Amino acid sequence: MENTAQLKTSEIIKRFLVIFISLAAVTGVVAVYIYYKDIRNENALSEAQERNNVDSKARTATENFDFISSDLMYFSKMNELREMPEWDMPESLITNWRRVISRELLLYSISKELYDQVRFLDENGKEIVRVQNKNGKFHIVPENQLQNKGDRYYFKESFLLKKEEIYISPMDLNIEGDKIEEPIKPMIRFATPVFDKQGRKRGVAVVNYLGERLLERFKNSALNPSGAMLLNSEGFWLYSPKPKDEWGFMYSDRKDRTFGHDFPDEWRRITSAESGQFYTRNGLFTFTTVYPLAAAVKSINKTALAGRLPGSGNYYWKIVSYSQPGAMNKNSIYSSTIFKLYVVLVLFLAVISLYISILNVKKRQAEEALIKKAAELERSNADLERFAYVASHDLQEPLRTVASFTQLFSRRYRGKFDSEADEYINYVVDGSKRMQVLINDLLTYSRAGKKKDLKLVDLTDVFNKAVSNLNVIIADAGATVTRGDLPSVVADPTQMYQLFQNLTGNAIKYRGTDPPVVRVSAEKRNSEWLFSVADNGIGIDPRYFDRIFVLFQRLHGKGEYMGTGIGLAICKKIVDNHGGRIWVESQPGKGSTFYFTIPDKTV
Repeated sequence: MENTAQLKTSEIIKRFLVIFISLAAVTGVVAVYIYYKDIRNENALSEAQERNNVDSKARTATENFDFISSDLMYFSKMNELREMPEWDMPESLITNWRRVISRELLLYSISKELYDQVRFLDENGKEIVRVQNKNGKFHIVPENQLQNKGDRYYFKESFLLKKEEIYISPMDLNIEGDKIEEPIKPMIRFATPVFDKQGRKRGVAVVNYLGERLLERFKNSALNPSGAMLLNSEGFWLYSPKPKDEWGFMYSDRKDRTFGHDFPDEWRRITSAESGQFYTRNGLFTFTTVYPLAAAVKSINKTALAGRLPGSGNYYWKIVSYSQPGAMNKNSIYSSTIFKLYVVLVLFLAVISLYISILNVKKRQAEEALIKKAAELERSNADLERFAYVASHDLQEPLRTVASFTQLFSRRYRGKFDSEADEYINYVVDGSKRMQVLINDLLTYSRAGKKKDLKLVDLTDVFNKAVSNLNVIIADAGATVTRGDLPSVVADPTQMYQLFQNLTGNAIKYRGTDPPVVRVSAEKRNSEWLFSVADNGIGIDPRYFDRIFVLFQRLHGKGEYMGTGIGLAICKKIVDNHGGRIWVESQPGKGSTFYFTIPDKTV
């Protein structure tokens, strides 16, 4: 007896090791594959998102420039402007003309609502008319407050242009009285020379476009706001996630605040190409180049501008999206979570492997006993069946332990890690609960394969008991469940009870917006009874008619409807075991009718 016991234990251990090591190895390979595949997918998705990000930024950065250029051309060709007087004419004529053009420019500014200033400067750079936007209201600046801008770069550049040529200034901060205006006001100046009716160049039309509008759109449209940057051609930040880095070229104490200073190697690569994407030890860099003037002339006579992009034509912006290395793939927390989940799974596999090993050894011993002692066949088979049933039930005990401790872990440590860890804790808790439901459903499914008590059954009584058991969900759903006359058939009463309960419960569960209405009926057809369970629920796409009766097949996510995908598989198994057929007729949104047949026969 002692040798037999040792042999049994050694066989169990040997089988356990073979099964457990195999399952653990396969599971480990799958876990590693999923982990690295997820990293690759995350990286590919991040790369595509970054490319879309900079492309979107490029469109956003110059979104209104063509309209602004068209506005500027309209402004420069106003009849009132082209009919300007000679400056040596009587002051009354000049004053009257200034009043007329001021009114026109005020109406022009109000109708556009895009500009901080609209100005006309004479050939010496003196402001003749200026309409100013102050706190959202436009007003004409008094003559005694007008300034001479003859020494400003944008006047000098634009006055040299030919007819219908446009100058677009670099985006910088507005300066009033030789000081940077506070609060800062990012500005882009669009300018073009003005010619009178005699074709003489008389000055420059200038509109000041508020760069804050562009920067705000740039910021709000970023898929990666923490890494989206707008740089000028020298690498200074026009927009940065760190405001203190911005406008370095405007402040004496920020002259070294450039992208090239922080990322010299990356800046060389960015300035050597129009667009691209690359990795360095600092992370992922995605970039493209925007030429403001090229965008501005899209709606203007391109023949007049072809081949000559004066002044600001070579001025460009670089749009760069930057993702740090830690943001491109799963970090150590993710790896640690995967490892912890793998350990839990391995422990669970160890329990399953142990039970499978015990079952295998028991089964082999039962088979040997069957050969040696034919007289003990019935007892051995009964013992084996009881053992399998008990073992299946015992599987729930370690699972309950895992579920209890994961729920305890969730309550104690939720919120003490990051949101991603909380999400994984939820996965473990939810998975344990669903595994318990799954084991119960599997036990029900296994029992459905045995017809233990075939007798003449009154299905009216069986159906009434099933409906009584569903009273709570019927009341909660406000459902109406009715039946026609139901026959008596030869069947297993427990399984027929399960069949009616599953079909009626499903009809209530998958309901539409209206209160559920379920109708059960039966009719005799030749040598069998045809039963139907009709509802007014959400219906089923005909493509999935066969799929719904397969084990574990679900048409909805776990968050939409509860269940394990076993209920209809149990129904099919019960009907099959009674020699019948089951099918469904349905259309999405118009309800479903499940049909099944039971042969009409005597005991």
